[in-house]
Amino acid sequence: MRCLPEFIAGVIIILFSCSTSFAPKKDIDVRLDHYKTTAVGLELQLVFRIQEWDKVGTEEWSQSFEGVRELDYESGFIYDLKIKVIEVSNPLEDSCLKGLKLVEVISIKKASESAIISIPIIWYKHNVFLTGNESLGFGL
Repeated sequence: MRCLPEFIAGVIIILFSCSTSFAPKKDIDVRLDHYKTTAVGLELQLVFRIQEWDKVGTEEWSQSFEGVRELDYESGFIYDLKIKVIEVSNPLEDSCLKGLKLVEVISIKKASESAIISIPIIWYKHNVFLTGNESLGFGL
């Protein structure tokens, strides 16, 4: 029974992490990185690297499984955006009820040719994101 409080706290966190009632009512500033990273959702996938609010310009990045609606994202560019958190009608199974919608493009900057890309290698159900070797090259 000692684990019961931790279990209840975990359930509460999960229930409210996808709740739209805690979503900001105003527009928020975010930065999308010039490349996507690996993650495991329902399957292996590439997700956006995003900085929100006070994290913009720092080395701290989060992952966003959802793209920004009405944004034509192209890798190789860093996007500073003003977005709104919206309620998603008919979300996919096991996905959140909130999404991101473009309000304004603040800036789009081409990433440096020497920009570092750091993508974690994920092993999931005997599948690996990164394939290849040093002599043949690597691919996702």
